[in-house]
Amino acid sequence: MSRDYDDDDDVNKYDRDDDRGEGENEEHDEAAVRAMQRLNLPSIFLIILSSLNIVLGGFCVFTGVQLLTMSPEQRQKQIELQKQINPSGEKNMKELGWSWEGMTQGSGIFYLVTGLLALLAAIITLIGAIRMRSLRGYGLAVFGAILACIPFVSICACCGVGEGIGIWALVVLLSRDVKSCFR
Repeated sequence: MSRDYDDDDDVNKYDRDDDRGEGENEEHDEAAVRAMQRLNLPSIFLIILSSLNIVLGGFCVFTGVQLLTMSPEQRQKQIELQKQINPSGEKNMKELGWSWEGMTQGSGIFYLVTGLLALLAAIITLIGAIRMRSLRGYGLAVFGAILACIPFVSICACCGVGEGIGIWALVVLLSRDVKSCFR
């Protein structure tokens, strides 16, 4: 089956400027260029931060899996090493009712969950930052900037780096002139 195309079918719905006159269209283009310039550095830093969080989150997942799948012989070697490093640790743990095996399992679960959460947040932040650069996906860009600020969700946020970059991106994103340029 063939379909007859009108001239308007080839035009993207975003490219149509039905409501704007020629002068308003130029103003919007200039505003979009200014918004992209303002978002350039925060989005680049969010991309770098989320890439770093992907690496660190992957390391946490790897560590968690290793701790959870450790053979009994390997676990015993790790326990002996911990006893050498902290001789009073065993006494303290017994007072609390903890065991080395329980600590190893608990640490493995903590690293695994934290790593998976960090990976998910980093991927969302990365996609939001990429969309921010093209002035698309305003909600995703804001959500990604917020995720960059939350410790344990963004591994770099515990050092203050994530908070600084995330807040900077939020300040720029929440400005009226930048927000109005998103599609």
